[in-house]
Amino acid sequence: MPTYVEGQSDNEVTFSIELYGTLNVEELRGNLIVGGSNLKVKQLQAAPQLAASGYTFLSGTQDNQASFSIDRAAPGGQLQTGPILTATVQLDSASQVVYPTTLNITRTKPQQPVCTGTNAVIVPAP
Repeated sequence: MPTYVEGQSDNEVTFSIELYGTLNVEELRGNLIVGGSNLKVKQLQAAPQLAASGYTFLSGTQDNQASFSIDRAAPGGQLQTGPILTATVQLDSASQVVYPTTLNITRTKPQQPVCTGTNAVIVPAP
């Protein structure tokens, strides 16, 4: 689930995507969408604990979205509770706005239910 964050107009904000509970998968695919077509996901990175859990990470960004692929590199590893990804987003000039952040999981192997989540980037009045 993405975490909540506040930011200022025309600045970058960084927030984490956290896992609540462990997840024993060989692969996990998904995407992050940040509301507002004029926002830009600049970067989606793996948190240090992802590699420590024996997983590799690939991502791509386009406009207000990022897709990702997490694959088990070492036998026996599992994703642990806590931050697994970090997103950096460039805000536009708007203020007094709430941009939703949505995480979608498109595939797990083996197939498992994963509860995804939403949160928000809040830009208060200056």
